[in-house]
Amino acid sequence: MMQFRRIRDSVRRTLFQHAHGEFNVVGFQKRGKGASWTVNKGRLVEVYFTRGTFPKTGGSVNGPNKHNISIRIDLTVSQPAKGDIDTIKNPAASADEIARALSDMKEADLLADESMDELFELVYNILMDARNETFDLKKGQLASRWVSDLTKDDPISRGNYTILTGNCLLTCTASEQVEGYKGVEVDPNIDVTLELETDIPGKAGVQTGA
Repeated sequence: MMQFRRIRDSVRRTLFQHAHGEFNVVGFQKRGKGASWTVNKGRLVEVYFTRGTFPKTGGSVNGPNKHNISIRIDLTVSQPAKGDIDTIKNPAASADEIARALSDMKEADLLADESMDELFELVYNILMDARNETFDLKKGQLASRWVSDLTKDDPISRGNYTILTGNCLLTCTASEQVEGYKGVEVDPNIDVTLELETDIPGKAGVQTGA
């Protein structure tokens, strides 16, 4: 197995081990990803390997080779949308009723935003904690781990919930060995001779013209 896969799995495991009930890590929980599950402490964290570069100056043809690794951590939070959608759509609703419903919906957006900020803070501090510098891998298996980006998306409404997503980018460097691929052994008793078309039934050869 290449190092980038080990590192990805170790990052996922490290986040799970230090979540302490504040969020859930996909891959360690078997429950769904519905909005109602991501409310409050049901916030979701997902870990993906997204990019790898192999600079020629960092290795050789036969390895080992330097691997600059990018791992994306997706974050999802949600809050109940307290606004009454039916009131907003109701042409008979008064201006005060519509304003109150809109205010309640904006409050849900704000609560989701604050929940996301807290989740960013938790994940960032776990990833950058000096005790997690190697993510429990052996010394020398990775270096220069760094959280380089934090991005938050716009809130969206789904049913009775306001959902907010975001992500952060973790980068690090590893050394990859070139182990080669495993060849497929062919049974020497199997006839792999290719028979070509012929104008003589039962014979193999090149078909000739008349």
